Amino acid sequence: MFAWKRLASLQRLMGDLIGADYLGRKDIDLHIFIDGEGEEQVEQYVREELHWPHGNKSIVVRSARLGLAQNIVTSWDPLVEKTN
Repeated sequence: MFAWKRLASLQRLMGDLIGADYLGRKDIDLHIFIDGEGEEQVEQYVREELHWPHGNKSIVVRSARLGLAQNIVTSWDPLVEKTN
């Protein structure tokens, strides 16, 4: 999940994702990347208010603005990829 300045849109999307039926699974992890120069309210919501009941939640806050494309490219780390 990529976030920056649109708190209302993020809250709406998270409401849909939280309410989705994952067939009782609790191993669906949520990774949130907040781009640099984002809104403080977005980071506060993700850190303090957002409860992800379907697995673990991780947050990466970028120190500089990368933009969406660079955030996508740098979000995947093949060294920590799980293999099933």
